[in-house]
Amino acid sequence: MKINENQFGAVPFWFWNGDQQEAEITRQLDLAKAGGWRGLAVHARCGNRTPYLSDRWMQLVRHTCIEAKKRGLEIWLYDEEGFPSGSVGGRLPEKGEKYQQIRLKYETIPASEARGRSDIVAAFFKDDPARKADPAAVPGDTKLLVFRRFIVPHAVNYLSSEAGREFLRMTHEKYEKSVGEFLGDPMTVLYTDDIHYMGAYSQNDLPWSNELDAYMLEHFGCRLSDHLSAMVENLPESPEIRRNCRFACASLLGRNFIRPMREWARKHNMLFTGHLCGDEGPFPIMTLWFGDASAFYMEEDIPGVDDFLTGNHTLRYMDQPRNDFGKLCNGVRGFPVTTLVKQASCIASQFKNGKCSSEVLTSLGWGVPFRTQAAQIFFEYLLGVNIIVPHDCSYTTEAETKYDHPASFFFQQPYFEVNKELHRALRRSAALVSRGRVRADVLVLFPMNAAAENEDGLRILQAGHHLPDDRFTPANPLPEGVHDALFYTELMQNLNLELLRRHVSFEYGYERLIADSGSAEGSAIRLGDCVYHTLILPAVNPEHLPEKVHAVIDGFERNGGRIIRIDSVSDLPDGLAPDIGGDIPPQVAVGTRLADGKKEFYFACFSETPQTVRLNDVSGLEMYDPLSGTIIRDGNGGCPAEFVLAPYRTCHFLPAGLLEDVAVTDLRRSDFAPVSPVPFRSFKPDDWTVARDRDNVLLLDAATAEDGGIILVDRWDGREVKPGEKLRFSFDIPAGLGTDSLRCFFEPFACADVAFNGRTPDDLGETVPMTQALTGFKVKDLAATGRNGLSFTQTCSRMAYAYVTGDFSVRLRGDRAELAAPEKLSFGNLVEQGLPFYWGSVRYTTVFELDSADRDLFVEFDAADGVVSAKINGHHCEALYTAPWRFPLKGKLKAGKNELTLTLRNTAQNFFGPHRARYLRDCICLTAWRPQDAESKPDAAFCAASFGIMDVPRLTEIR
Repeated sequence: MKINENQFGAVPFWFWNGDQQEAEITRQLDLAKAGGWRGLAVHARCGNRTPYLSDRWMQLVRHTCIEAKKRGLEIWLYDEEGFPSGSVGGRLPEKGEKYQQIRLKYETIPASEARGRSDIVAAFFKDDPARKADPAAVPGDTKLLVFRRFIVPHAVNYLSSEAGREFLRMTHEKYEKSVGEFLGDPMTVLYTDDIHYMGAYSQNDLPWSNELDAYMLEHFGCRLSDHLSAMVENLPESPEIRRNCRFACASLLGRNFIRPMREWARKHNMLFTGHLCGDEGPFPIMTLWFGDASAFYMEEDIPGVDDFLTGNHTLRYMDQPRNDFGKLCNGVRGFPVTTLVKQASCIASQFKNGKCSSEVLTSLGWGVPFRTQAAQIFFEYLLGVNIIVPHDCSYTTEAETKYDHPASFFFQQPYFEVNKELHRALRRSAALVSRGRVRADVLVLFPMNAAAENEDGLRILQAGHHLPDDRFTPANPLPEGVHDALFYTELMQNLNLELLRRHVSFEYGYERLIADSGSAEGSAIRLGDCVYHTLILPAVNPEHLPEKVHAVIDGFERNGGRIIRIDSVSDLPDGLAPDIGGDIPPQVAVGTRLADGKKEFYFACFSETPQTVRLNDVSGLEMYDPLSGTIIRDGNGGCPAEFVLAPYRTCHFLPAGLLEDVAVTDLRRSDFAPVSPVPFRSFKPDDWTVARDRDNVLLLDAATAEDGGIILVDRWDGREVKPGEKLRFSFDIPAGLGTDSLRCFFEPFACADVAFNGRTPDDLGETVPMTQALTGFKVKDLAATGRNGLSFTQTCSRMAYAYVTGDFSVRLRGDRAELAAPEKLSFGNLVEQGLPFYWGSVRYTTVFELDSADRDLFVEFDAADGVVSAKINGHHCEALYTAPWRFPLKGKLKAGKNELTLTLRNTAQNFFGPHRARYLRDCICLTAWRPQDAESKPDAAFCAASFGIMDVPRLTEIR
């Protein structure tokens, strides 16, 4: 096997969020190719100024396909403007009520208020909710539980077959007509996004449609309208009705919206993937918004998820069952990525040839380190994902677009210059975890239905993001000991973590799929293409399982299959066999795949310190390092049975001889060596020259209005800008600081009548590399020592940053930023050395002498914030993003003088922001990552992301 890295690259969402033009599209396609992307998913987004699906839009799509095909890039068809998919940018629900989402409000009111109302679907006696009531036939003061039909005019009726057909006609068939010759090549994948039948930010609602009532009657022998009280009250029939309703809704979503899209894609030789809305959980949201997720995944060619807000910001994936960020739903802190991914990857293994996609890295912020990005992706690879869709690559950062779920992982990031190198290990691992399918011996019955059956009206209300004052209270509370959906959220995330720490591979089994496709084969359960010998039942009431599921489980147990019933993780017995034997620390995760009848293993370390791994039996295996792209062998030429795994590093153990034309590295020279290289030569700070590669940056983000008030771009103090306001950014130029290098940049989209010190700039032709949204001018002839200012008329509803660039230092004084003369740079945090808003790279250069070139040397250091690459005597060493910060120099050295340069690239956090402490703390959906000092600083204080090589490098040697 030869690894084709290009075939397994990521395919980011390409946000078309400005005034797209052919020349810029072509330039960005070149950047995508150079950056190692496999392709791009064209995605109409906030800020787009090309009417979606217009003739001009299709011209640009056509141009994109032609140019992408020339470059060997794939283009994915994202089927919506914005999200969620299905609304055609709001145009479909605007066509009328028959396309608009229908919901039911439930409330307790007197019969007198219910009489004569046309929106009431059903009414029941509040004191006897099993009995239907006729409001006209009871006394007016009788308390009734009523269900009122209402329309959500901006949302789509995903349960309607007519709405599904119209969505296809308005979107997919338009692409077919306009760019049909490109469907299949280079348009290879159809992507649908955030589908759901209920909708985000719902409260106190139930799904509804006439088709739902008909489906319930056809498949379960009753109309939902006759049993609506069982959806919110706790009645003997409630578990069955709630299960059946969620099953029916999920089935209608699949039949009316998802299946037609899949069939359209297959007609055009395209694959179909995408994800649900709210798939990250918790269980109350999942049961409310999409019910049984298997109905969605089974309609896809590639089951997919969205890891929105599931990233573990401490990177302690093997210590914490979920991340520690936010309280968005039901007071649940964080979201477990394992529960999310396993929902889709199990079906990928069982029914879809092992392919599983994930939209990754949404809303992490402009400053999220590449190490954090890689750790999340590595963990998802271990769980069964093998196709990565980063969110996003932005066409522009103009106006509001820079705040649209950042970060962009495109040319707006300084480290994108080495993106192809940074993603090389990800691409190589993607190729290997795309082989075969996840191999697991343990099947966990996924308790989606068990969670849904106990979600009464109060809990449904609480699953929304907002809690009204008049909350519904069931007449009968849940029986004691009955578990609600929040219980299953906790149970599953803790069970997942325990199995992972024991290195036991597992998959989920959906009741629907066990009933349709499962079978007991001796002491095993077969589900699709997978076979399991252990079944875990997590707090599932066996009396509520469908008859066909019972039959499979009973047959499995009779034949000697192992069943483990648990109500908590403490009930999990010892003796579950790990996939590979040995002494493996619990912070090291192991993923197992089965390809060509043989096991393959993927290891990743999620500890802050190196972890030693000892394996019992490595016969028939070889060790592969995806970072170096080499096979690692021990001193005897065999597969290492003991090795050290550094923090956030990975390796594969593959069948010996699988990889062809791959170089070999001795374990002693690799990053996995149990013993580190020994010191050879130390350097002093003065041995190095440290210099930035670009002009420094001064941020202008606090404007003075005509009334004397101060307005911050990072707005949090209530003062918002108004279009037409006259504003001024001011800063001081100290005496002795030359102005020849100074330039000023602003967003022309947000500013008019621009003047500098009252004079209109003559030439606005200056540009910057990080975004085409800024234009600028030379300050030299306009500036003066002392106070200077950029004045302008605000033209939109949000003020944009302005910048001064040049040869200077910047000092932060609390909430002020001051220019100063350039200063000498050294090792340590460069923010504290005058570069708090800098965007770009910094070079650390030294010259050293050797008596002989025949030395096995490394240059290494202990800590860095950023991405670091090296060059020795003109030979490039690929970029690193985490420890061990060690570059091999063997074969690149020479006798005499040797020139060594380390280049550090930072993130775009300090350029695009947010920059002020309170905004960083408060703005949850703008950035999940933030500089560490944001929590402790005063509200208006600047908070910059640290960057730099933090200690003086040294030379080490293998002896």
